[in-house]
Amino acid sequence: MPVVLVTLSPLLLLFRRRRFREAEGAWAYAAHAAQLESVRTSKRLLGVPATLEGWSGSFSVRLEHYREGRQRGTRVVVRGMRHWPDELSFRPESAATAIEKRLGQKEIVLGDPAFDDVIYLRGTPALALAVFDAQTRGLVASMARGYFRGAGAAAVLRLDATILCANQELQVLLPGQAFGETATTLAKLIPILLALARRLDRPKDLPERIAANAVDDPVVGVRLANYRMLLQQQADASKVRNTLLTGLRDPSEEIRLTAAVSLGREGYQALLALARDASDARAAQAIAALGQQLSLEQARGILDDALFKRRHASARACLEALGHIGGSGAITRLSQALDLKPDELAQAAAVALAATRDPAAEQPLVAALARGPSRLIVAAAEALGQLGSIGAVLPLEQAGARHWLDVGVRRAVRQAIALIQSRARGAAPGQLSLAGGEIGRVSLADDEDKRGSLSPVEDR
Repeated sequence: MPVVLVTLSPLLLLFRRRRFREAEGAWAYAAHAAQLESVRTSKRLLGVPATLEGWSGSFSVRLEHYREGRQRGTRVVVRGMRHWPDELSFRPESAATAIEKRLGQKEIVLGDPAFDDVIYLRGTPALALAVFDAQTRGLVASMARGYFRGAGAAAVLRLDATILCANQELQVLLPGQAFGETATTLAKLIPILLALARRLDRPKDLPERIAANAVDDPVVGVRLANYRMLLQQQADASKVRNTLLTGLRDPSEEIRLTAAVSLGREGYQALLALARDASDARAAQAIAALGQQLSLEQARGILDDALFKRRHASARACLEALGHIGGSGAITRLSQALDLKPDELAQAAAVALAATRDPAAEQPLVAALARGPSRLIVAAAEALGQLGSIGAVLPLEQAGARHWLDVGVRRAVRQAIALIQSRARGAAPGQLSLAGGEIGRVSLADDEDKRGSLSPVEDR
C-alpha cells in the first residue's frame, strides 16, 4: 500500500500542476480581454500560480484560488474604492445574517424593499445612501440572485456565484468550472465588477450626491431617507435649502411634510395645504408643526372640516392648536368641543382649555364635571387642577361624591383640589380662603373687629 501511494503522489502533483497552469492561462486570457494593465503573477512552490493581479485606472483586480469546505474556485477581488475600513460592507441575506441581526447587529435600511430584503448592508448610512442610487441597488440585487449585468442587455451573465463587499474589497466567489469556460466568464465578469466598483467609490461631494438622490430616486422611502440624511450633514446651506424647496413639490406627503417643517417660514404655505388636504395622520403632523402660526379662523375651519370628515387625528391636533392660540374665540369653540364624540376628542378639548391658562376656561370645565362621562370628568378635573380657582372646589367634591365608585375620578378630584389649595395665598378680610387640614374647608377667622369674616384657620 505505501508503494502505491508513493507511486501515485508524483502523478497527482503533476496533474494538479497541469491544472493550475491551465488556470494561469485562463486568468491571463481574462486579464488581456478585460484590458488590465501592469499584470503580474505570483507563484507558490513548484511554480503553481497563487494570484494574478492587474490594474484598470486606480482600481486593482486580483484573481486567486479559494477553497471553502468542499467548494473550490476562483475569487475575483477589486480594490481601490475610497472607503475607510468597515465603512461599507454588504452580502446577500442568509440564515447567518438573520442570526446576526437577532444578536443586535445594526443593518442599514435604505427604504427600498426590493434591495433591503435581498442585501444585508452595514457601515456608514451617509455613504450607503450616497452610492446606492436606484441603478446601483438594481445591479447589486440582481447579482445577489446570480444575474451579473454589464453595459447593454446582451452583457448578462447567469452565474452560481456569491458577491460581497468587505474590508474595502468588492469580491465575487466563482465556483470551479472548466478552464475554457472560466476564461470566457472571467473576461466578461471583470469589466462588470469594475463598473460596479466605480459606482461604489466614494463621491467627491457626499452631500451633493445625497441631495441628488433625494430629488431623483424613484423610490419614496429612499428619497425620504436621503432628505433626512441631508439635514444631518454639514452641507452648504443654500444647497440644502434648494433641495428642500424641490421637496415641497414631491408627490409624497411625508417628503413634503419633512421639507416644509425643515424650511420654517418658507414652508408655511405647504404645511397649511397639508393640514387641509393630506391624509389624516400627515395633516395632524402639519397642524402640530404650524402651532401658533395658525390663525383662529384657520384652526376653526380645519377643525370643522376634520369633524365633518371624521378625521379624528386632525381634529385633535386642531383642538391642541386652539389651546395654544387662546382668547375668547378659542375658548368658545373648545367649550363646544367638550360635547364631541368620541370621548377622546372631548378629553382633548378639556386639555386644550387648560392650555389656554385663561380664567374664563374654568366655567365650561366646571359644567363638564356635572354632565360628562367618567373620562371627561377626569380630564376636566385635571384641567381645573391647572387653572381652577377656589370656586371649583365644591363642584369637584360633588363630582367625586357622585362617582365615588370610580377610582380614577376620585384620584383626579383629590389631585385637582390639592393643586388648587397649593395656589391659595390666604384671604383678605371679607374673602373666602381654604382652611388647612381638610380639603375644601373654609373657616371663620378670629379677627379683632370684623366678626363674620372668613379666613384660613391655622394648621393643627
